[in-house]
Parts: sequence; C-alpha cells; structure tokens
Amino acid sequence: MPSPAPPIQHLSTCMVKPPPLPPKRCHLTPWDLAMFSVHYIQKGLLFANLPPSLSTDQIIDRLKSSLSTALIHFYPLAGRFVTEEVHDENQKVTGIFWSIDCNGEGAEFIHAIADKITVSDVLSPSDDVPSFIRSFFPLDGAINHDGHTQPLLAVQLTELLDGIFIGCSFNHAVGDGTSYWNFFNTWAQIARTKGVAPLSRPPVHDRWFIDGYDTAPIKLPFSHPDDLLERFSPPPLREKIFHFSVQSIAQLKAKANQECGTNSISSFQALSALVWRSITRTRNLPADQKTSCRLAAQNRARLSPPLSPEYFGNSIYPIIATTTVGELLNHDLGWAAWLLNRTVADHNDSTIRDRLRAWMARPMVYPLTGFDRFSVMMGSSPRFDVYGCDFEWGKAVAARSGSANKFDGKATSYLGWEGPGSVDLEICLVPESMSALESDEEFRSAVCPPLPLEIARTKGVAPLSRPPVHDRWFIDGYDTAPIKLPFSHPDDLLERFSPPPLREKIFHFSVQSIAQLKAKANQECGTNSISSFQALSALVWRSITRTRNLPADQKTSCRLAAQNRARLSPPLSPEYFGNSIYPIIATTTVGELLNHDLGWAAWLLNRTVADHNDSTIRDRLRAWMARPMVYPLTGFDRFSVMMGSSPRFNVYGCDFGWGKAVAPRSGSANKFDGKATSYLGWEGPGSVDLEICLVPESMSALESDEEFRSAVCPPLPLEVLARANK
Repeated sequence: MPSPAPPIQHLSTCMVKPPPLPPKRCHLTPWDLAMFSVHYIQKGLLFANLPPSLSTDQIIDRLKSSLSTALIHFYPLAGRFVTEEVHDENQKVTGIFWSIDCNGEGAEFIHAIADKITVSDVLSPSDDVPSFIRSFFPLDGAINHDGHTQPLLAVQLTELLDGIFIGCSFNHAVGDGTSYWNFFNTWAQIARTKGVAPLSRPPVHDRWFIDGYDTAPIKLPFSHPDDLLERFSPPPLREKIFHFSVQSIAQLKAKANQECGTNSISSFQALSALVWRSITRTRNLPADQKTSCRLAAQNRARLSPPLSPEYFGNSIYPIIATTTVGELLNHDLGWAAWLLNRTVADHNDSTIRDRLRAWMARPMVYPLTGFDRFSVMMGSSPRFDVYGCDFEWGKAVAARSGSANKFDGKATSYLGWEGPGSVDLEICLVPESMSALESDEEFRSAVCPPLPLEIARTKGVAPLSRPPVHDRWFIDGYDTAPIKLPFSHPDDLLERFSPPPLREKIFHFSVQSIAQLKAKANQECGTNSISSFQALSALVWRSITRTRNLPADQKTSCRLAAQNRARLSPPLSPEYFGNSIYPIIATTTVGELLNHDLGWAAWLLNRTVADHNDSTIRDRLRAWMARPMVYPLTGFDRFSVMMGSSPRFNVYGCDFGWGKAVAPRSGSANKFDGKATSYLGWEGPGSVDLEICLVPESMSALESDEEFRSAVCPPLPLEVLARANK
C-alpha cells in the first residue's frame, strides 16, 4: 500500500483585486472557445533559496501586492465568463455567446502549509512525481467553462519545511502557455522591481479574428453548454520526470539529421520522435494500428502578418503526424523526426486560416475524452522561460504541474534547469507502459541523471552543471598531435591589423521585431525554414550593403560564424572546450541582393547553413591540413558583412550572486568595417542586441536606412535595467 500523502493545510483564502478599472467586455476567438471543455493550465515553481531575512508574511504581502498590480495589465484574469443566449421570435434559444466580463472580481489567493514536505520530497528525482503535488494547485478538476462562477486565475502559496511552492491555475480559454508564462514572468518582474519599472513584455489584448469572421462575439449554435461540454477522468496513471541534458539533446538532433541526410530537424522534433517511438513500443500494438504524435504548434509567428509574441490569448493548434506502428518502429529515429518536421513545415498561414474557417462553419470544443490511446501528445514547450520568474528570491529549482489535462500518452516539456538546450520531460502513462518505458533501451540511452539537488540549492560548493570537455578533437587520419606547421618562423604566418576609424553602435531588436522579420522572410520565400537569425542577418547584409553605394555588379558576401559541434557525426559535446567554428559564406552581387527582397537574401543564408554539414566540415579540415593557414583580419573585404557571436549565448546567466547584468559590451578586438556582433537581448530569448561597426559615412547612412530603421526598436530604459535587481 502506498503511504498516505503528507497533510496540507489551507490557512487562508482571499480575493486579490486590481484597482478599480473601467468595465470592459473581452470577446473570445475560435482558439479560445475551443478550450472550454478542457482543464485549467496548472503549472508552478519550487523555490528553495529564500533569504533567511524574509518572513512568510513578507513573502505573502509581496505576492499579493504585485499580483494586484499584475492584474491591471492582465485584466481579463480578474474577470469572469458570462453566457448570453440568442432567442428567435418564439423565444427559443438558438445559440449562445461566451465572453469575459472584465469586472475586476479578482483572482483567488490561497496560503497553505505542508511542513512535513521538503524540497527533496517534491523533486523525488528517482521516483514518480508524488501524488501530493496536485494539492499544491487550486481548482483541481475544474474545466474552463467553470470560469463562469470560479476565478479565472487562482494562486496557491504552499509553505514547505525548507522552501515554498507557487502553483497557479490559469483558465486555458483565456490564454495559452505563451500567455501563461508571460503573465508569470511579468508578475515576478513587478514583485522584483517593486512595480516601478515599465514591463519588459506588456501583453497585447487585441483579440485576433480571421477576415470575414471578425464580427464578435461569435455565436455558438447550441442551446445549452451541456451540448458541448464533457468532463474527463483519466485512468490511474504514473507520472515521471525524465531529464535530457544539453549534450543528450544535441546528440539526438544530430542523429536524426544524419539519418535523414538533412540539417532541418530541430531538437524538439528529434526528442518528440524519440518519445513517440519509445511509448509506442511499450504498448505492444499490432503493426497495422494507426498511431499519431501531436504537437502544440504556435500560430503567432506563422500568421501573415504575424501576431505579437505578447499576444494575450490562445493562438495554438494541435498538429498531427500519423503512421502505422509497424512503419514507425521499423524505420529509424530520423524517419519519425522527418514526419514531424514535415507536419510542422505544412503548418503555415494558409492552413491556419483554413482550420479557422472550418471551425466557424462547424464550431466545436476539444474533448479530452477524444484523445486516442494509441497516440502521444507533446505539450508545453522548452522555450518557455520558466526559470526567468524571479520574485527576488533567485531562480526556482524546478517546475511542476498539477493534475490538469493529463492522460495516457501525455508528455509535458520544460526548459531544463541548466538552461537552453536541456529539457525536463514529464510523461504520463498507464502503469504497465511506464514500467516498459523505464527499461526501453533507446529511451534510456538518451535520458540523463537529474541534477543533484545541491546544484540548485547551493551557491558555491556544488558540482559544475556544465563541466568543460578538454579532449581536443582531430579528424581521422590527421590525429597525430601536435600538428606540424610548414613554416620556419611565426612571421611567415602572422599579421597585425589596424582598422580604419570606425563608429560602433548598439541596435536593439525586440522579440516582436525579430518575430516579424522571421515571418516576413518566410512568407517571401514560401517556406517555414528561415530562422530568426538568418532573417536578421539578411536585413543587416542588405542594409549595410545599401549604405556603401557599390556598383550593381560588385560581389558582396555575408559571413556567419557556424558551430561545428552538433554538425559533426558523431557530434562533439556542447561543452567541448576549444574552437569548433567555421566562417560560412553566402555570396551574390550587390544588384541581386538589393533588387530582390529580404526573403531572397535570407534563403541564400539558409542554404549556406544547410550545406554546412559533417561532410563539408571534414573536407575543409583536410584542405587545411594540406595547406595550413591562419585567418588574417586584413583579408576581410570591404564589400561584405560578418555576423559574429550568437544570441544563443547565455550572457545573462552569469550571475555571481548580485543579480542579472544590465548589458554586455566588447572591446576593440576583431573589429572592422562591416562587423556585426549579436547578443541575447536583455528581455530574454527572441530579442537581440546588435553591435555594428562601420566607417562613419556608412553608419550615418545606416541610421537613416528605412528598411533597417523599421525593424530597430528603442532600447529598454535604463531604469528598467537598473531597478531589476534591486
């Protein structure tokens, strides 16, 4: 018999309200209305490093006051759903409207205590997720329609023996995971900055309706909610967290791409393929049984024009890859990943609009009972900034979820504690399937031990989360070290470089600006494969080239610093310490570059990146071994652009114990006319700060270049940065 769950006692419950606001009605989109029969989003964070000087009363007061302020900005969460009936001339009900009455009734706040539960109990790294975690979340079992009488947001602070857990139940018909984590991060920012700094990512509340169907509210052709709604009780499930390190994810991605002969499989597609294959194998299904893998796909950036990344509401669709069990298991990981990749690629502006029109013709809500037992659902996203929710107590040690929206075959992905590239995967399965998964060879080979609790809890003596790998890599056949250079003196190789007088300037690109650039480039190319950085690089290349007033037949290039680690087969560790980059070059004429659009230039860069693979890396290494050289800074031509560094580098993760830096900057090294250095923007993933070096006349022209200026955003006010860590 399992031991009884430790007691959890509710000490107080209250409503936290925003200051009085003008009454407002928020109409709901098809994406929102389809969520009325599923559960609330239930996600929460575990904190273990609370300052000893901070009492529980102080924590509660800060959470309540900052939540009240947050509800000013996220005002729909303080409202309630309302239903209006539509009657015919005989007073017969012919339809209903659902909307949010933004009446300021408030969000529920519960203070609970579980003083027999420790942080270690919650983490239970080698065991199933403890059943008591569901009691850390309010509104257990509620469906979104219950928001007519229940709060649309409920928060529970649970005191543990040596930490706290903040659990939120957030009505899924009000917003999706992107909206949820933007709310949670904004609430934390308000608490951390005492509410005096402008929001770094203010929500956008203009709900989006497809052209031709934008008469709100939307009439649902039902006479009673019972015609639509279902309540779901899953069978007994086991839930377990599986950890995938940065290196493990990189190896999965490299394996899938190698097996497909491509570079387009993403890390998440490779991981999803592994989960789909492994869970399907545990079920012992007939070879001809159909099986699917469903992904929760973002629509914001795929629409044309794109929605803001801060769009508050639902903007997701489940997209589905389907095959037979036999096909899935008889092929390799790459084959399954390619199915998912094509499913993602086919999800674009056109298909999104088609699905919306189909819904308007025949409205429905998603039934949890409709998920078939032969499939897998990949929910949430490791891109959500769960560890950016800093209430001034430091980084959480783990994210966990309640019982909502769980069923056999559901996998929920979180950013791993180490940071981007790592993933924690919460999987729900019937007990016999979970037992089989734990011993599945393919799955086990990719799963890593969880980080020791001490890493998250301590500030010094813990093991490194990403220890460097010092084994230098040499290509086969040339691995006799040291390498002999055929020169008699270093002067035969070396040059010193003095650049001309340059101007250097930082340009800021917000999350929304980068998303719009990416969407524009993909739309102009008719593809989904252009990355954010490729779109930004294309903009910089075109804009700087335009400032130089070069002849149309002049050759011009854009050079990118390409990582080799994950492209080699087998891949190098992400923690490989040493150089593993190559400059890769896209070349065209000035006339071609400027007469075509942004998407054309981005596609040139995309193809250059795609062609940089294990084979080309090894060819370049062999060529170097045949004729060694060093890169001369004097060799960079004045007609080109060099994109250096990367916005993927975690520059703001360097916390020495006194908070997040306000900005990175660079010295004079390796700078020349046309050099652009990219940094992660202060707001976090998706934003970029770009340091550009140009001769003065080109910089003046760039500052007034219309295409470039339209994408550049004002930098964050100094007050936001300076107060963030106070």
